[in-house]
Amino acid sequence: MSHAEPFLLLLLALALDAAFGHLAPFRPLRWPVLLARRLTAALDRRLNRLARGQRAVTLRGALVALLLALAALGLGAAIALAARSLPGGAALELLAVLGCLGARPVWAGAAALGRAVERRDAKAARFALQALAGRAPERLDEPGALRLAIAASAKAVAQRVAAPLFWYGLFGLPGLFLATAADAMDAEIGHDTALHGWFGATAARLDTALGWLPARLAAGLIALAALFLPGAEPRAAWRALAAAGRHPAGNAAPPLAATAGALGLALAGDMPGGHWLGTGRARVGPADLRRAIALHGLAALLAAMLPALLVVGLLAG
Repeated sequence: MSHAEPFLLLLLALALDAAFGHLAPFRPLRWPVLLARRLTAALDRRLNRLARGQRAVTLRGALVALLLALAALGLGAAIALAARSLPGGAALELLAVLGCLGARPVWAGAAALGRAVERRDAKAARFALQALAGRAPERLDEPGALRLAIAASAKAVAQRVAAPLFWYGLFGLPGLFLATAADAMDAEIGHDTALHGWFGATAARLDTALGWLPARLAAGLIALAALFLPGAEPRAAWRALAAAGRHPAGNAAPPLAATAGALGLALAGDMPGGHWLGTGRARVGPADLRRAIALHGLAALLAAMLPALLVVGLLAG
């Protein structure tokens, strides 16, 4: 494999996800995410026993996080080796990379929520919201549901665009699979609840550590994308980032702060801690959601330009 080929594969995977990632035939390709989540859930059911006490449960959760992290690294290395040894191996690696993306389905789900709100279709809005965040829609009013959809869309830039770009670019499939597994473990057990507060502590910390730089990269891409969205404020996006580092939402805060600043909104008040990001309007409407999705799509396009530039540079050199 040439030095340019991994970046070419990443560029192609980003393009395919952007064009077709929301379609049903692409869902089975998300097998790295699904496998990590199912393994985590199975180990959670088997090993997470609160009656054993904090220390034992925390240790068991740490061992689960370590086991799945090592498995992700090993699986990524094995597929990378096979891709370099087998005829047509580039297609195998492309499918592996594509399985760790998935921003377009989130944006499609957010758009579906916006359309349901415009139609005043409460049932469709509830279904779309549950698919996006798994939260009970009865706890949120209409602006709150739309703010949550914007948050999911912003997080997709970090978790499904910037993180794959960063970790695959640095460490290939092992790095990409490790970041994907950490995100999946955090989604399953990384909650600060009575059931998972101890068991999922290590998984949550691992995901936070691996997501720290990609979250800031995503925020920078969103602020830069504001230059190309009519009416957006790139300088306000950068200013809003100043408060993100202290926000209880952790890595979700930087891309959401950049979005809030760029679009003149106040977001994240519904998230843990109740702290707002941005100084604009909190009463978000469907038009604001559409602009946020457009902004995040532009950020993903800018992200795709990075491997494109690397491909051109390496081929020219």
